[in-house]
Amino acid sequence: MSAPDAAAARREALEARRAALTAELERRRAAGGQPKPKDRRRWWRLLWLAPLLLLLLLRDCSCAAPPPPISPLAPGEGVPAEATPSPPRPPDPGRVPRRSRPKFEVEAPAVLPWLATLRAQVTARGPRLSACFVENQRPGALRWSARVDPSKGEVSDQTFEPTLDGVALSAEQRLCLQDTLAKPPYSLDSDDPPRRVSLVVEF
Repeated sequence: MSAPDAAAARREALEARRAALTAELERRRAAGGQPKPKDRRRWWRLLWLAPLLLLLLLRDCSCAAPPPPISPLAPGEGVPAEATPSPPRPPDPGRVPRRSRPKFEVEAPAVLPWLATLRAQVTARGPRLSACFVENQRPGALRWSARVDPSKGEVSDQTFEPTLDGVALSAEQRLCLQDTLAKPPYSLDSDDPPRRVSLVVEF
């Protein structure tokens, strides 16, 4: 039995119950019997409760039409559409080809034309330089740096740096080296401005 049919049946049962109660009340009145006040109140309550119950049943009854039955799917319906294939990836370009770059030629520093002459004249002073190291029993070497004025052949601002196997210079040895490497002036035959040079001096 559907929900509307069940509600209609309950409604008919309540109507029949109400009619029966009304007929019973009329019958007792016709018989001349006066019901007791307590019974009279009970009958009136029943008469008032019957319509209230009927309203509650009508409220619970849904008058909306039942949902339509689900129709079977037509052929082809409900089938997920095929996914559109993604476009193919472009081929990997691989290693970027090497591009030729222009060569930047760096000019080597110009060799001082008088530097070779200075080196030869310093080497010629080797015996005098060895005299500054009379106490040393073995030959040695040191780096000599000085400011050279090629136009005059004069040197100044001399510094000495012993090599790895050399020994520290004493004050007397340093003065001897400065005097030997500065006097007499060098003959360089050049008008270049003063330059600072560095040479390895062996003794």
